[in-house]
Parts: sequence; structure tokens; C-alpha cells
Amino acid sequence: MTLLCSAVAFPPSAHAAGVDDSYGKQVGGQGYKPCLPRSDVDLLVLMDQSASLQSLDPKDRRVDALELIAEMLGSEADIRLAIVGFSEGAPVVHRRLRSLVDKPLDPSVLADATDKSGQQTDYRLGLDAAIGEFDRADRADDGNNGSDPCRVLVFFTDGIYDPVKGHPGEGEEPFAAAFRETVCGETPYLDGFLIDDLRQLEIQTYAVLLQVGFISTSDDANRIRHDQLMADISLDILRAITGHNADLVADVPKAEECQEWSDGTWPQRGKISAVANIDDLINELLEVVRDATTVLYGCPREETSLSGAGETWEFVNQPAGAFVESLLIDRWGMEVREIIANGDPLPLPAGRISLGPEVLQGLPPGWRLAVEVAPESSYSGDPRIKCFIEPVELPQFSGDFDGVAGNQLVDTMGYDLLVDWESADGDPYPCGFDRFELSLPTGLDPVKVDCDSGKLEVGWPPPGEIDDDLPFARLSGQMIPSYGMQAGWEGMPFEVILQRPATVMSTKHGPRL
Repeated sequence: MTLLCSAVAFPPSAHAAGVDDSYGKQVGGQGYKPCLPRSDVDLLVLMDQSASLQSLDPKDRRVDALELIAEMLGSEADIRLAIVGFSEGAPVVHRRLRSLVDKPLDPSVLADATDKSGQQTDYRLGLDAAIGEFDRADRADDGNNGSDPCRVLVFFTDGIYDPVKGHPGEGEEPFAAAFRETVCGETPYLDGFLIDDLRQLEIQTYAVLLQVGFISTSDDANRIRHDQLMADISLDILRAITGHNADLVADVPKAEECQEWSDGTWPQRGKISAVANIDDLINELLEVVRDATTVLYGCPREETSLSGAGETWEFVNQPAGAFVESLLIDRWGMEVREIIANGDPLPLPAGRISLGPEVLQGLPPGWRLAVEVAPESSYSGDPRIKCFIEPVELPQFSGDFDGVAGNQLVDTMGYDLLVDWESADGDPYPCGFDRFELSLPTGLDPVKVDCDSGKLEVGWPPPGEIDDDLPFARLSGQMIPSYGMQAGWEGMPFEVILQRPATVMSTKHGPRL
């Protein structure tokens, strides 16, 4: 057998890390995730239904996005989806928080949620309704079996806060300033002020904005001044409720009442995404939903080379395909002509690009991904692709201590645990780890991890004299497979279930018969 690694302590999770105002340079290891892996999630999509979106979205990209979100979450019993629409007047809860397994998305909901319902864009009404739906579900414990879900609000709008009819509406500017105060300050709003309500329910907010709606198109100086003021107030509010000082809002003045919510010192860790092109809406919304509901890692790009009329984007080496659940490639103004893994072409799906285990399973540790692309001439934004890798969820592994009668471990001796390192289908997982951690109840990490053909031999030193016996039947650990660290992977949790319950026996009171 070959010694692969010694135990190395894992760094603090992203949830305990300091705040990076650039958010996540990559999805996954380097960026904050709103929900812990395998959490129950309540996801609410808050849709702007003002009339302006009808002209900006003639191809109904919003419908496509909601359909793909429903497809993505359709088999997830622990994720509940709600859809709320707003413009002016009373907002509409088109779908209450329910799992798509229990209640699939009705086509009539899609139609109603993307139809225009008014001329104005009143954030206050939409946010009020969204918080109310989260609160209703929390109070009713609606199908959540007593667990406290991770709550994520995805807020999509094409424009500035515009609550009063007219261009500009009478009294709109002081009205907007007062709303900002109800968001950030101490003006009563529901049970407190709006940010307090978001904090009490631990709602993380993601704002997806159609950037053109925040730029004045008027030639009139007074109208330009008004539009700029309303845009600044709108973006200041969105920065406060997301906690993200994105490029779009970095130069926007911070109102005194909102400053403490915009400086990266509190647990509101959402995101602002600016969409330059309505055709990019699907990618942005799906990325936000994935970020909230799925463990995903970005594929760091290593180099780009010219190839004929296009380019070849090459990415860093990746862990073995046995550890990959899916490979996703999103495109912004790019035609993907070929996907290559270790020099061999992979199937190229029509439409959205998602490859699963049937394609990736046999890829060896350190395989390299390359994608041949060509920019689309009609695209007005920055042509690019993004690659994402979803890791598998490791099964429970079976283990037993080698040659130990009754699995009774003496605290003054070291022991080896034999683990069946195999998938749920019985296929051996590849050997090799960047990091490996599996602790005994005494807190000791292993001093050796040998691997050979689906078998692990994990060895611990003697823990030394302990006060009392420590019985146990399972061990919890984490590991990063080879090439995972350079690709930005974090620890993959796993459990070893002992074939026989074990006990670390105390020698403090002398030998026992």
C-alpha cells in the first residue's frame, strides 16, 4: 500500500470566514454560500410585473427562467418554492412555499407571474409580501416538519423604485427617501424596520437587476437629475438588504441610515447581479438559485488559445469523474462548438449544457477540461462562458477495526480501521486525497491513510489515558480528493458506520477482567 496523506486540519467554513466585498471570485470554495450543504431551503422568487418588462422581454425569458428553476428543483423534496409578483397595488402570491415534489409548477402560475399587472415598480409592496409569505410559512410550519429552513429571496426587477404615477410622480422623491428610512432606519415597519424583519427570519436576499432600467434615457436635465436620485435611492436600498457592495452600487452614496447595513459587518450576505442583456436573465437567475440550493464549484480557467474562427478555453485539472455529479456550462453570447475532456470529445447537448455521471464517471484524477467556443456576433455584452462542477454526495461507508476482539480499543494502543471505500453501487472510489480527516471520539486525527482498490486503512496513534470509556458506532469525516484544492473544492463530508459498535476503553482505573 502507498501512504497517501497525513491528516491536515480543515480551514474554517465559508460561513465563518471574513467578508470579501467582491463576494465570491468563484462559485464554491472561495465564495459565501447562503445555505449549508443539504439544508432545507425556502426559496422565494419576487418578480417585477411592471409594464416596462413586457417591452424589454418580448421573448418571455422570465418564463424560460422559471421553467428551468422548476426543472432544476423538481426532485428536491427539501426545497420549497414560492413566486410573488409586484408592481403597483396589492402584490400577488402566485405560489405559496411548497416543494415541487408535492406540488409541481402549474403553467397558469407561470403565465400569471410574468404578465404585466401595473405601470409602477413599488419595491415596498413586493418586499412586504415576500417577508409576509416567509413569516406565514414559518408560523404554520407548512410541511417543514419542525426544521428551520434556510430562507433565500431572489428579487428580480428591471428598474428603479417608482411608486408614484407620473414622470416624475408628485412627491415621489420624499416618498422614496422615507421608504429608505423604513428599510434601514428606525421607522416602524411590520414588527420593526424592514432589515430587522429580514434578520429575524434570517432571509438572504439576491437581487437580479436589468441594468438598463437604472440609466436615464431622458434629454431633460430635471428628469435626468430625478432619475439619478431615484436610481441612487433604489441601489442604496438593494445594497443594504443584500449586504453586497457590487460594482453597480460601489459609487452610489450611502445614506446615513443605511451605512451600517452596507459595510460588510453583519450576517446579511446576499448578492447583486446586474444583467446587461435580457437574454442573460436565465443564466443569472439559475446561477443565483444554484448558489442557494446546490454545492457547486467553479472551474478555474488556466489559459485561452485561438483555434480557427474561435477560441479554446482550458481549465485546471479536476478530481476524478467518480466524485463529479454534474458538469454545467453557462454561456453569455458564446457558441460552444466542442467540449473536450483529456483530449477526447464529450457529447454536446442541444440547449443548456449539463453532463452527468454517465459521461463523467470514468475520467481519471487530474483530467482536464477544454471548451471550444466562438462569440456570437449579435451579442451586445461581454461574451464568456462559466463552468460549474457539482460534487457527488458521498454514501455511508462500512468499516471495522482490524483484528480487534469485540471492537474494544484500549486507550494506550493505536489501531487501524479498515473502510470499504466504495460508491453505493459497489464501485471503488479512486485513491488519493488532498486532505483527509476522520476523528476518533477522543478527538485524534489519523496519522496514516493507505488506499488500495476500494479499501482504506486508517491508522490512529494511542490517545493516552482517558477518564471514561467512549462507546461509538459511527465516525464523521471530510475529505478533498486529489486535484480538488487547486480547483477550489471544500471538504466533502462522509460517515463511516462500524460493522460492530466499538468502545475506547479507559485504563485509568487499571486493567479489567
